[in-house]
Amino acid sequence: MFQPEKGGIEIFIQIAMKDSMNKNVQDGLGQDDNSKHRAAASRKAAFVRETRALIASGGVEAVSLNEVLRLAGGSKATVVKYYGNRAGLIAAAIEESARELMQQLILTPDGKNVIKSDIKQSLSTVLTGLLQFYLMPDSLSIYRAVITARDGSGNLAESFYRTAQQFIVSEFAAYLNNWLGRGLRPDLDCMEAASQLTHMVRAGLYERVLLGIEPSIPNGNEIAKQAEKTAHLFLHGAAG
Repeated sequence: MFQPEKGGIEIFIQIAMKDSMNKNVQDGLGQDDNSKHRAAASRKAAFVRETRALIASGGVEAVSLNEVLRLAGGSKATVVKYYGNRAGLIAAAIEESARELMQQLILTPDGKNVIKSDIKQSLSTVLTGLLQFYLMPDSLSIYRAVITARDGSGNLAESFYRTAQQFIVSEFAAYLNNWLGRGLRPDLDCMEAASQLTHMVRAGLYERVLLGIEPSIPNGNEIAKQAEKTAHLFLHGAAG
């Protein structure tokens, strides 16, 4: 029977032990990396959470790095590392708020199958859902924060426009595309039409609420009436 030399067994054991030690070290380093990533994610979440709370309570002007750090912990150096400056942090907070709001955007209220109805009724229903979204208190709060912010870099406006408005227009354009040749002319530019409609539906009623002229959020009937008027003007135009 073959018997390996003793020295060979010892060398094999030493190599195996060394490999095992190296693996343990690598596992330990991996755990350290994961721990650091979790700590960084937790810190960033705290920065954004407290910034959002300050915006909600007092607008963008209420956000100071000192107050955010008092509430969330950390240092200014950490804020600079992750966001660049105060404007970058505010942009991140508004973007997160906008993304959460997008999940509440329902273009077809009450689960209605708007594609099966006629174009005017369908469009009125979709515009009602859109206007209801725009008039949500959180939507109004974010929009006011963006337009009142003094951000020379444009980070806030760009972040909001990319995350919220462009998303809405894209979703609306996809809806309009279903009606090409079935109530809408086949050569209609759906993206351009969607962009125009999102502004048309906000004329008047929404603007008065945004500016604080209307003391309260309009009721469902008022919103539906505004949506119906917008749909009629879009579909029939103003020409005699």
